[in-house]
Amino acid sequence: MNALLQGRYEIIQTLSAGGFGETFVALDRQLPSQRKVVIKKFKPQQQYDARTYEIVRERFEREAAVLESLSDVCRHVPKLYAFFSEAGDYYLVQEFIEGQTLNEFVRAQGRLDEATTRQLLTSLLKALHEIHAQGIIHRDIKPDNILLRASTGQPVLIDFGAVKEIVTTVLDAYGTPQQSSLIIGTPGYAPAEQSVGRPVYASDLYSLAMTMIFALTGRQPHELNDLASGELRWRQYTGKLSQPLTQSLERAIQYDYRERFKNAKEMLDALNVALLVKDFTDIINGVNLEMKAVPAGSFLMGSPDNEAGRSANEEPQRRVNIAAFAIGKYPITQAQWRSVMGDNPSGVKGDNLPVECVSWNDAKEFCQKLSQLTGKAYRLPTEAEWEYACRAGTTGAHAGELKAIAWYVEYSTLPVGQKQANAFGLFDMHGNVWEWCEDVWHQDYDGAPTDDSAWLSGGDSRYHVVRGGGVGLRYCVRPLRRS
Repeated sequence: MNALLQGRYEIIQTLSAGGFGETFVALDRQLPSQRKVVIKKFKPQQQYDARTYEIVRERFEREAAVLESLSDVCRHVPKLYAFFSEAGDYYLVQEFIEGQTLNEFVRAQGRLDEATTRQLLTSLLKALHEIHAQGIIHRDIKPDNILLRASTGQPVLIDFGAVKEIVTTVLDAYGTPQQSSLIIGTPGYAPAEQSVGRPVYASDLYSLAMTMIFALTGRQPHELNDLASGELRWRQYTGKLSQPLTQSLERAIQYDYRERFKNAKEMLDALNVALLVKDFTDIINGVNLEMKAVPAGSFLMGSPDNEAGRSANEEPQRRVNIAAFAIGKYPITQAQWRSVMGDNPSGVKGDNLPVECVSWNDAKEFCQKLSQLTGKAYRLPTEAEWEYACRAGTTGAHAGELKAIAWYVEYSTLPVGQKQANAFGLFDMHGNVWEWCEDVWHQDYDGAPTDDSAWLSGGDSRYHVVRGGGVGLRYCVRPLRRS
């Protein structure tokens, strides 16, 4: 057996080694599960005197505290379990992420379509918004530093550059701690200002945009450079892309950082600009799919303590912020399903009846195929988006008079759009059929996101959330009823 670091971590695999140090997979022998962890060992770049070593130690501890707080608020950063020094070297112990890097995934599966790329980009922009709010610049975003969780497909940012700088700290002639001239970043993914040691928040946006261009094209930056003009020619290697995505990526990779987006939220808003304008209709093989724009806002999600009929899985109630999005005006009908998928699995047949007898995986496949057919990024709503859309500004147990808005006493599905619409112009949010959401099932809302992102970490990944209730289930047609 290998010697244990700190008397508890047994190294079982070396992942990488370089000038800064080494990265290992280890087993935590002090836990009953003996879970896998990632250990990063950082080697000081020179022999330090006692004063310099103490300064480096203090900076390392401070940076570890920042990484810990960041992993607590951002689901797209590995959790920090421990930090320590041993035999003059510094160690970080982090969550082991089971999955592939984005680079490995694209090499194995091929380039990504727009829908998948937009979902990935949206998640990472939200992550950068949280990271930058902590005063941290990643400095090395690239396909190899984005892990995709095997269980959910959600991205995780790894290998922050800040700790690398700490272990290169030196003292100048006046005894003041300085950073060495180390440049952190990867050619092709790092912008010009970073190559001279002056990164800004927009530097991360440049690197992220270049990473998304790799995902869309399957080509590294040097393969896209036009040697004659010096321009990056990438759009010829993608399929049809929406204007908001193309324009957002182009702006983010401008040479002058002042011409890029100022921050991650600004880029996210630009990416979603098409959804902020108006309702729209797509036509798929002669069948209309009407989408309604839902305005941004915030609401109290879950049920209050005094609401009749509430369940324990609807608490604790919390305020959730929602960005603007579009959602189907009606539940997906059998005609719409057949126009995309070519079949109709429903038990009760009828073109204008809601499709049923479909699994969560079926619904995901429908969204993927619909995205390919239209060139737009369709997906399942998150649970927060679904409840916000269902409530449409209301706060009670129902979004209106129940008899007027919901099918719930009949024992068969009914044609969509026969009841009243809610204030957002949406039909059949209550009753008729249950509706799939993106989120993994959790027993309650303890630790749930306070934004509109899907809750994919933790919980029971074998199950996903359904909302809305169904015919014959009066008690299930409250806007906050979940299963």
